[in-house]
Amino acid sequence: ANKYASVNNTVIRVRLPFVAQRMDKIGDRFEDALIHVAGDGSGIPFTELQRLLSSPHYLLADGLDECDPHRSNIADSLVKWAQGHKQATVIITTRPIGYDPGMFLEWKHFELLPLNKSDALKYGEHILLNYLGGNRSKVKDELISFEKQLETNSVASLAARNPLLLGFLILLSINKIEIEMRRASLYKQIIDLIQRIPPQDRYIIVNLENVVASRFLDVFGWILQEDPTIPCTALIKKAGDLLARELDIGTLEGQRKAENALKYWEERRLLERISIVGSELITFVHLAFCEFASARYATTLNDFQMKEWLTSIRRQPKWRETILLAAGTSDANRVISNLISLDDPGDPTSTEVLLAATACYEAVEIQPELEK
Repeated sequence: ANKYASVNNTVIRVRLPFVAQRMDKIGDRFEDALIHVAGDGSGIPFTELQRLLSSPHYLLADGLDECDPHRSNIADSLVKWAQGHKQATVIITTRPIGYDPGMFLEWKHFELLPLNKSDALKYGEHILLNYLGGNRSKVKDELISFEKQLETNSVASLAARNPLLLGFLILLSINKIEIEMRRASLYKQIIDLIQRIPPQDRYIIVNLENVVASRFLDVFGWILQEDPTIPCTALIKKAGDLLARELDIGTLEGQRKAENALKYWEERRLLERISIVGSELITFVHLAFCEFASARYATTLNDFQMKEWLTSIRRQPKWRETILLAAGTSDANRVISNLISLDDPGDPTSTEVLLAATACYEAVEIQPELEK
C-alpha cells in the first residue's frame, strides 16, 4: 500500500472481516463499509472520504478466509465492486483453506510462495546481526547451529519459511533450545520463551504467574477464534466471567484479571490492540498462535463439551487448524475418536475421517486401534 501510494496512486487498504462486521452489525452497503474501514482513525469526515476514495487506483483487501459466515457475500460484493470500478486493480489476500477459486472466475490467481531455505538463512542472518549487535563471529556460529536444526527438523524447516515464525525460531536457537518436532509443541516453546525473555526495547510493567497468564491466553484465543471482531471490552468481560469460576473469584475481579492479562500479552507482543469501526479490537500477531491457544482451551473441555464442539464446527474451515493442533497437544485420542464417530460413509460431503487421519500426523501418541 505504501509503495503504490508513494507514487501518487489512491490506495484503499482494508481488513475484510471489519468490512463484514460493519455490513452485518451496522447495515452498511459494501462500498460504504470499505470507505469507513479504510478511513477509520484518520479524522477525515465520511463525506470527504467518499470524495477522496470514490475512484481508487488500487483496492488491497486482506482476510477473506476470516469472513465466515459472510465469506460468500463478501466475495460477491468484491466482484461487483470490481465490475463497477474498472479503473481499479483489486488485490485480495486469503489463506488457501476456505478459499474457493470459483468465487472469482476470470480473475488471476497467485500463490504467495514461502521463503526457501537460502532466503530463510539470509534473513536469519539479518535478524542475528541486529540481535547480537553486529558481532559477525558470533552470528556465524549461531547461523551454523540454526541451519543444523533446520536440516534435522522438518517442522522447524517449514516454520522457518514464514518470516514472523523465523524470528521466533532463531530466538529458540540462540537460547540453546532444541526446536520441537511437532507444531503444537513448537508453538508452546515459542510462547514459553516469550514469557521467559521479555522484549529488549520496552519496559515490562505487568507481571502475572505464568500459569494464569497462559490460561487467559487460551481463553482469549478461544473467544477470538470464534469472533475475531469482538470489541475489546466485550472480550475482557467474556474472558473474565469465564475464568472467574475457575479461579473461584467474583466476576468483577475476574474481569480485572482479564484486563491485566491482556496488557501482559500486549507488552510481550503476542497480542496487539487496533482501533477500527469506532471500537478497539484485539488480535494475535499471527493467526497460528490464536489457533494454538484455542486448541489448548479445547483440550480442557469435558467429554460432552468436546463432542458437542466438534459436532458443531468440524466442517468449518476456520476451525480446521484448531482441531489439528488440539490433536497435537495431549488430547489426540479424544479428538480423533470423536471425528471418526462423526464420519458418515453414506454422505459424500463427509470428510471427518480424512481430518482424523491428518490429525494422526500431528499427534505425539495415539491409541493403536485409532491408527488402524
